Amino acid sequence: SQHGSDSRTHDSHDGIISHIGKFLESIFSPQWIDEHSNHERDILLGVNVDQATISEAKNSGLKVWQQIELKNLGLTVTTFQVPDKEDENELHNRLQAQGHKKIMLNHYYRLDSSSIKEHASSGYPNSSIGWPVSCASCGLGIRIGMVDSYVNAMVPILGQQRIVRESFENGVKSSNSDHGTAIASILVGSHSSSFSGLLPDAILYSAAAFSAQNSDSPLATSLAIARSLDWLIAQKVQVINLSFSGPDNDLLKMAVSKTIERGVPVIAAAGNHGKEGLAAYPAAYPGVIGITAIDQFNRSYRQANQGDYISFAAPGVRVPVPDADGKLSYKTGTSYATPYCTALVAQFLNQSRKKKSVQKVVKHLKKNAIDLGAPGKDPLFGWGLVQCDKAYQQD
Repeated sequence: SQHGSDSRTHDSHDGIISHIGKFLESIFSPQWIDEHSNHERDILLGVNVDQATISEAKNSGLKVWQQIELKNLGLTVTTFQVPDKEDENELHNRLQAQGHKKIMLNHYYRLDSSSIKEHASSGYPNSSIGWPVSCASCGLGIRIGMVDSYVNAMVPILGQQRIVRESFENGVKSSNSDHGTAIASILVGSHSSSFSGLLPDAILYSAAAFSAQNSDSPLATSLAIARSLDWLIAQKVQVINLSFSGPDNDLLKMAVSKTIERGVPVIAAAGNHGKEGLAAYPAAYPGVIGITAIDQFNRSYRQANQGDYISFAAPGVRVPVPDADGKLSYKTGTSYATPYCTALVAQFLNQSRKKKSVQKVVKHLKKNAIDLGAPGKDPLFGWGLVQCDKAYQQD
């Protein structure tokens, strides 16, 4: 396409700064390779397991800790405590080998945010997606869901907005609220002289699933995310934003699949692990709309994952977001690209009283997208840069 020539790599003048940035991002963007640090220790999960499986689990030394009904998803999760001196990996592998495929690890997921903060030009990123400069009633009647860290609804940009919060954290302490607050600000932040949220009149339902666990790195378990999705379905949200990624997990896969089956589009970050990174979930699950990040010149974010599961690109490099005292800070990562697509989907769904399928949502996004990179769908940009519907631009 016409944008392909300058969108794959940064210009040579980025030079040393680019290399330093790439190095720093790689240290702050851990991949989920260590089998002992990518999941909750001493816990196994059973999803929709029968009594025979529970008996077998008990015979293996597991103790039933609790049973959690996720009624809106049609799932029952049994949590098992692993006995002392047993390794949950070995026990999990043993039960899997015996045919107990519904018993799994409780994997961790990480927010797809980068440590690099640089300035971008005025007007970006809203102009990149063709979003209207001003809109008196943007988002009126829209119900948006998000699963993230805690949202600080007292910051100036969110103080008067309609935000419903629920916590599903299960860590040692609540995580820093910066990430969740930034995503919420992009979605529903109020208009100010320096910043405008995309859908300030929408209602945002925020499920806090991320907590600090035993480190300062915010993590969410597959169970916390599934509980969050179950709650969001009950709130009758129209679209859900997931700005995080991690390994493949059967509970997460089922929870996401059930959410999509109920007609709710799921928009997820593609991951910040570079072109050699493993496929990132939930973005790589069937039916999920996976979003990668590009900069103001439509160039691919250097640390973004690549792969067939990338659906679309959105602005996610040096995105301006107000901090707690109202001053702009600049964020980078596929995390921050995701809400731009979420807002477009929410607006599309709200334009008609008639419910639209997830397939129709994707078809609509494809119709309006600007093709980047190789013609058609490609592993860097998916179908291209998401764009606001022309009819909405004129409203």
